[in-house]
Amino acid sequence: MTTSEDSVPAVRTRDPQGSHDAEARQTPRRITPLKQDIIAIFQENGRLTHEELVNLYGEYQRSYPSLVARHTEQSIRSRANELRLAGVLRNTGDRKVNANGIRVALWEFVPEAKR
Repeated sequence: MTTSEDSVPAVRTRDPQGSHDAEARQTPRRITPLKQDIIAIFQENGRLTHEELVNLYGEYQRSYPSLVARHTEQSIRSRANELRLAGVLRNTGDRKVNANGIRVALWEFVPEAKR
């Protein structure tokens, strides 16, 4: 696996050559539109579970379909995890009961994070 400046896995060694070519064109610390949207959602809403993040992103996308790209739940969770690894989001250590009755982590934006 290659990694970016933030030690976030960018491409796995078993990924196709096209993925490696695309990774080579990326600039360090590139914040994608999806990551920018995730950061904005946390800034506007404070501490959230992954489920809440996904739901808020869906509402955002439905409200502005021509401006906000559609993404899968897994893509949103993966980009949030990359932001966590980069120090932009962090686990608060607190838990909240989700819709299924399971206690899940609350995440928050780290305002002092370098970007």
